[in-house]
Amino acid sequence: MRYKDTLSLSRLITVCIIILLTTGIIIFPQEVLEASKRGIQLWFNTLFPSLFPFMVATYLLIELGVVHFIGILFEPVMGPIFNVPGEGAFPWMMGIISGYPIGAKITADLRCKGKISQVEAQRLIAFTNNSGPLFILGAVSAGMLSKAETGFFY
Repeated sequence: MRYKDTLSLSRLITVCIIILLTTGIIIFPQEVLEASKRGIQLWFNTLFPSLFPFMVATYLLIELGVVHFIGILFEPVMGPIFNVPGEGAFPWMMGIISGYPIGAKITADLRCKGKISQVEAQRLIAFTNNSGPLFILGAVSAGMLSKAETGFFY
């Protein structure tokens, strides 16, 4: 199969999926509304409170210059191993500790501030966007399962 044929087949599949989803929304509006409400409540009551303190602490550390300090310390490690500047150590560490959105957001912020290039940001995002222990303990175990002790088994 040629690339053009694959592209048109992929578009056809995407269009079919969108049509099926739209039809489901039209046929089952009450269920869609209830699921949307539950999703927003889950985000507002569980995810946001568990991630917000880490976001605030992260931005405070960034504004206090910790990123630059860590960048100087980790330059010898980050360059040879990950091929990114030393400033990449901060999103890497925060991504490992905090989890999903934090590492990716810090990487995007470093890119916007011009501290890393687009290629370095793409390389960095590959290993900073993961499920960290604080995300599992806070959002999943304590928030969604209502049992913080279950997070230690993950």
